Amino acid sequence: MIIKDIQCIRIRTPYHYDVNYQNIDNDNYNAAKFKSHELESLIIKITTDNGLIGWGEAFGHACNSATLIIINKLLIPFFQNKNCDNHLELMKQANYAFHSYGRGGTLFYALSAFDIALWDIAAKRENVPLYKLMGGKQNNVRLYPSLPCYDGNVAIIKQQLNKLYHQGYRYIKLHETDVDSIITLKHVLPSDLEIMVDVNCAYSDENALTFLTRLKQENIYFIEEPIFPPESWSKLAELKHKSGIDIAVGENINNLNEFENIINHNSANILQPSVCKIGGITPILKLIELTKNKLDIQILPHCYFYGPGMLATAHIVACLGQKCLLEVPYLMFEQHLYPILDYKPNFQLPCSAGLGFEPNEQIFQNYSI
Repeated sequence: MIIKDIQCIRIRTPYHYDVNYQNIDNDNYNAAKFKSHELESLIIKITTDNGLIGWGEAFGHACNSATLIIINKLLIPFFQNKNCDNHLELMKQANYAFHSYGRGGTLFYALSAFDIALWDIAAKRENVPLYKLMGGKQNNVRLYPSLPCYDGNVAIIKQQLNKLYHQGYRYIKLHETDVDSIITLKHVLPSDLEIMVDVNCAYSDENALTFLTRLKQENIYFIEEPIFPPESWSKLAELKHKSGIDIAVGENINNLNEFENIINHNSANILQPSVCKIGGITPILKLIELTKNKLDIQILPHCYFYGPGMLATAHIVACLGQKCLLEVPYLMFEQHLYPILDYKPNFQLPCSAGLGFEPNEQIFQNYSI
């Protein structure tokens, strides 16, 4: 198969919170509290000479303009008219060709989109759902909502958590930093509701151990990226050992080799590769293989995006088995790009070949940039 056409579509979709709340301090660089209440998706569409279409997504949010330039100026000319029968070899060639431009960041965001799209095409060529091509057995995944930041407002967060609990969710992630608020919530919520907390690297070296120890005492499921920078392997290992809490990192890890550093330093129990950031599906499958005999490590992919990358993550979660969950940004989009965005606690993967991504073309028309 020859790649004959590559299109890049950048959309910005409006959303609202599932509660009447205005953030105290908005942050246009933190998706958990965007002032604009719009979330971008950078989507590519690859068409082969035999008519197969592959969809991919590059992470970007506020830096999509930079990722878009890399796709248009570097990657489209590289992939155009290439044979993609062996998509793994083609991606290997691409990674080598561009390695001197950086081993992460926007270049890898862009490469991620192509890797996802080529896996989509490969599964369509075999006429099987993607998870089956990757060796998965189940087609049902459980979701966990990843809530926006509510500035530690206990009343609002409690309202949201109780609502989600009664809808059937048993795992929910907060984006809060105030330890007292988190502990107060734990005392007033159902005991079988597991709470994860992403603090976005907010704690200092001086207070991190105290905060993590307190959260461990309240049986918080895990704490995500407690300190800055997120790749502080030795410091994370020390915090994990002294506090006893499970630590999650990974969404800001550039490549597979950096995950090996986490594993070798015993820095985290929960690894969170992001399919739209780390280079696509291929490196995550390698990470799964790398950790398959490490019983103290769980892979729980990061997913705070809503295009083909979310579906790619869902297929990966299906391959990881019943213990794994699919993270979804709990934002109420004004229009759904595809049906999964009408969130339910359980999601049945499409039985069609490939990703199963069938976009609402009206979204492309209404919200393209």
